[in-house]
Amino acid sequence: MSKLGAVVEAVEKHGSFVLEQVKRARSDEKFAQAVTERWNKVKAEVPVAKAPTGLLLPRLALPEIDEPGEIARYLFGEGLPGEFPYLNGAYREMYLEPLREIETGSYGNRKSPNGDSHNGAGRVSRAKIPGRPARPNPGSITTTIEDFSLLAEAMDSGSLVSLGPE
Repeated sequence: MSKLGAVVEAVEKHGSFVLEQVKRARSDEKFAQAVTERWNKVKAEVPVAKAPTGLLLPRLALPEIDEPGEIARYLFGEGLPGEFPYLNGAYREMYLEPLREIETGSYGNRKSPNGDSHNGAGRVSRAKIPGRPARPNPGSITTTIEDFSLLAEAMDSGSLVSLGPE
């Protein structure tokens, strides 16, 4: 058998295993209770972070399901982050900013060697907004509602100045 054939066979076997667990969760009350208890425990332990808007959000988005068969399908078929089959992330906290940075609003802000401030996407932010006072530390970005208001006014008036690369 080729390597690809072995992979296909393994995927099909895993799919069959998931279906068996779904059927078991729907027919075996003890297993259904164990799966539901695990699901409720996972949901209860998900930390909550405060978004810059003040909205409290769970750090891990989980589907709103309560039927044991669907819970089994999710846990065994997709898995939680850091758990087999690793469809939701190879690491438990993969793609998440450290909680401390989210709470302080400093996530995604880095300073390059030449002092430019970078956003999370790796682009250098060099726009100068008229009416915006200079920051004491050009490497730290704290965006406020007033910043957005000034930016919108500058864009409307056409007075937004881009400093571009130095």
